[in-house]
Amino acid sequence: MKKTTIFYIDSKKMFDELSKHKKACRKAKREKQPDPILNTYIGECILLLSKKIATKSCFSGYSFLEEMISDGVENCIQYGITNFDPSKKANAFAYFTQIIKWAFIRRIQKEKKQQYIKLKNMQNHELTEQLADNTYSLRNDLEASNQSDFIRKFEEDIIKKKQKRSQVVGLEPFIEESSKTKAVKVRAIAKRK
Repeated sequence: MKKTTIFYIDSKKMFDELSKHKKACRKAKREKQPDPILNTYIGECILLLSKKIATKSCFSGYSFLEEMISDGVENCIQYGITNFDPSKKANAFAYFTQIIKWAFIRRIQKEKKQQYIKLKNMQNHELTEQLADNTYSLRNDLEASNQSDFIRKFEEDIIKKKQKRSQVVGLEPFIEESSKTKAVKVRAIAKRK
């Protein structure tokens, strides 16, 4: 006898419910009415999907897991529902999975930035206190080392991102120098006017 697999979300039903909701939204917009309330099934699917993705090994170890789940649900409702187009996207499950994953990644980045700010402030406060008392000493404990490593790594990542953004992209490396100087002259003339 063949074993049947039971999924926690019925992708077909989710797509059908989203299609119905989008039709109702279009109708409400034509009649200049407010958007209809989101179907309970769609809300449950989004919440289940967020909770399931949060159990993945790359996300499960964070202490702010509930905030990640909340962000995933919020982004799905705020952006996913409004931007979902049933004529272009046949797999609603994959669409919302990506939205949730990126919401999780953004939350992790926010929390790392907050952690950096907190540790940097603690480090500056300790240094200021020691300089005021003329008792400067380096802490050699493991916690201080871990904090310094986190700060250093975070600052290196920021520098790498800035360098990556400043790199020339596109056809600019292949354009002749004379073309560049002409473009600069054209911009300079345009600014004078």
